[in-house]
Amino acid sequence: MDKIHEQEIIEELYRMPVPNPDEETILLLRQHDITPLEIKSANNLLGDTNLQNEIGTVKLPSGGWLVAVKTFMPFVSSSMIPWWFWWYPQDPERFRVWMPEEHFNISVKEKYLYDGPFVDFYPSTQYPFELIAGKRLHLSMQFVKPHKFGFKRQAFRPNNIAFILCGHLGIIRGSIKHTEVAHIFKKQSNGLSVISRFWMGENILPAFQRKYFTESNACEMGRHCQVQYTRLAQILPTLYNNFR
Repeated sequence: MDKIHEQEIIEELYRMPVPNPDEETILLLRQHDITPLEIKSANNLLGDTNLQNEIGTVKLPSGGWLVAVKTFMPFVSSSMIPWWFWWYPQDPERFRVWMPEEHFNISVKEKYLYDGPFVDFYPSTQYPFELIAGKRLHLSMQFVKPHKFGFKRQAFRPNNIAFILCGHLGIIRGSIKHTEVAHIFKKQSNGLSVISRFWMGENILPAFQRKYFTESNACEMGRHCQVQYTRLAQILPTLYNNFR
């Protein structure tokens, strides 16, 4: 499909309102009633349904924060997720339509990975410019293979795990990594659920932890995540069916 038709579809999706945050999720994020799961135990998320259903925030012994979110993505298939993370960084307009008021620009480090046809997109690094916790930030997102986070491939199929997206979120072109991110996509009867964890500010100097990795910012990270993946479920089937 040519660029004109792509732009027409994207403009149509722009007119689709971004969903409001889920009120129950916002309330739960303000409570500190989740398991303070260490990143070295991340594989427990694959089979423990109690962990999978947790939503909230908790301060970690390191001084950082753990954020837990769960979002349902109806009509989204497992093949759509890796394709999307390969497709949208090729054009900032594709990134902006995901979250029009909070996504501004995107570039990539390993440009050769994004020359079609689609095979895979990671390990790779993307550089999003977006609104996080009320601030416009130039970020880096270094995606790594799931085994780097301790996720065991043999646990995927028995637990209906379709795909895992994980990596290191940072600033200054990735020279400072401040948050570890994992999104676990689990098959449901009519779509996927995404089980998300953010280990924020684990390896940052205490002065920076106190200033930037606060309870408020942890809640805002959870809100952004929940809205972002709810929005993605709205637009992704149309984009995938037209452009894959």
